[in-house]
Amino acid sequence: MFASAARAQGLASAAGDEQVIPIVGAGAATGVGYFPLEAAFDDQPTLHPPTQERYGASDGGQGVGLYAGRQAYIDFGPDFANVRITGTWTLWNQWGRTAQQPLTYWWSSSRDNLFNNDDVAETTPGFGFITRLPPTHPTSDPLWTRDYTDAGTGLVPKRRYLLVSAPATNTNGAVEFAITGRVGTGPRPRVVPPPAFGALTLVDEVNCGDASDPHAFQQFPANGSRIETVLGRAVRVLPNDTPGRKYFAYRLGVGKNLVAGRAYSYSCSSEETAVALLLKEQEGEERDFPCSSHPPLKRRRRKSGW
Repeated sequence: MFASAARAQGLASAAGDEQVIPIVGAGAATGVGYFPLEAAFDDQPTLHPPTQERYGASDGGQGVGLYAGRQAYIDFGPDFANVRITGTWTLWNQWGRTAQQPLTYWWSSSRDNLFNNDDVAETTPGFGFITRLPPTHPTSDPLWTRDYTDAGTGLVPKRRYLLVSAPATNTNGAVEFAITGRVGTGPRPRVVPPPAFGALTLVDEVNCGDASDPHAFQQFPANGSRIETVLGRAVRVLPNDTPGRKYFAYRLGVGKNLVAGRAYSYSCSSEETAVALLLKEQEGEERDFPCSSHPPLKRRRRKSGW
């Protein structure tokens, strides 16, 4: 028996890491007398998407006031380059609201109200807030409306501060702003599409044909397996030139934040004629899953943790 790869996949969608992005601060730009944009971020939603969270008539903080010819800033913090913006949102009152003129945006390394040589204009189509005035709703509760959607990997802030310039004064209708996306230094998890479950996030992967694979490894007897080239690929082989029981094993999922009681899909591919694919419900126990040219007939449980 030989195998070239083994995969452990979490039953989660690729969008599972999207969240409401917490900003560091907001307010009037330096050189501007009054533009309290901090009021647009004083009652942030905790759920994603924000439409899952109900706001009552008295929620939403102080409300958003825009002032003609003035500028304000939104601070994404020193790690702004790790942010990926996939959506912007406006919480609208259901009463007294009026259409508002589009805002102008640019990225800057400072909070002053001037467009400097190092600044970058944000001209992505549809980006920003208050871009869509929603239809009336039968309740008096404020409702979230999505202004901008990035269908790709997300918009990356070009500088730490997003400067906002208002062309006209308007204090009617907008209650709160929100920014959604992903935060992290690493790449997005690779997504693989097993046919039985749809798109799953890859949690861990072992290349059995790589002698330097970093996963914990053991075999019986000692040196009972070896790496050979089969059909042009490096694979680990259990030769049958001597009698007796033999196996090799890798430890998957260490440090991957697996949760006891949740379901994970485990697949094992080989250069033989079949692929074993089964669904494992993790219950805080370590389990052995065979990978061979035949479907697994049993699972052996051990008392130690996964």
